[in-house]
Amino acid sequence: MQIPPGFQQALPQIVAAVDSVPGWLTKREIEYLALLGACPSAAGLIVELGTYKGKSAVALAKGAALADRTTRSHNYSLRYPQPFQDVFREYSQQQGLDEAWVYGLVRQESRF
Repeated sequence: MQIPPGFQQALPQIVAAVDSVPGWLTKREIEYLALLGACPSAAGLIVELGTYKGKSAVALAKGAALADRTTRSHNYSLRYPQPFQDVFREYSQQQGLDEAWVYGLVRQESRF
């Protein structure tokens, strides 16, 4: 198993990000989950089940973002869903706005 370059340098930021999510993981568990995400042993998707508020999912995702495989292949339809695409397209065109920009704005504003 090859640890991705930059993993050790990114680990403190991963731990800090995961610590900000409510839940019950120790620092060692966070580091281990990040390592599992960064060093996948098989091809396929990472699925996290039974989450409370997503703490372990964040650890896995942050680690997976460092994996070589994820830098070459992303399923953007899963990462950035576009519900009501026909409505967004119509109103974006009517207002002369880029549809992707409108989705980005809605996604960012929905986080508050």
